[in-house]
Amino acid sequence: MTEDVMIERHLIRGKSSLVTAITYSSAAAGMGDGQKWNELSYVKKTSSRLSAAHDRIKEEIVRKDIFR
Repeated sequence: MTEDVMIERHLIRGKSSLVTAITYSSAAAGMGDGQKWNELSYVKKTSSRLSAAHDRIKEEIVRKDIFR
């Protein structure tokens, strides 16, 4: 298994856990199941895009964590 595959698997597991936690927390707070992308405000879309844009930083953190 290559380094890139290991990192990708690690990131996918982390994202999956995060999405599950957010979904559970939103439901517990009475916020519903979320909205479709086209229904989100400009601010929420921008926040989501900026969060996704720093994946490279997350990958470096994971790389250091796995291969130290």
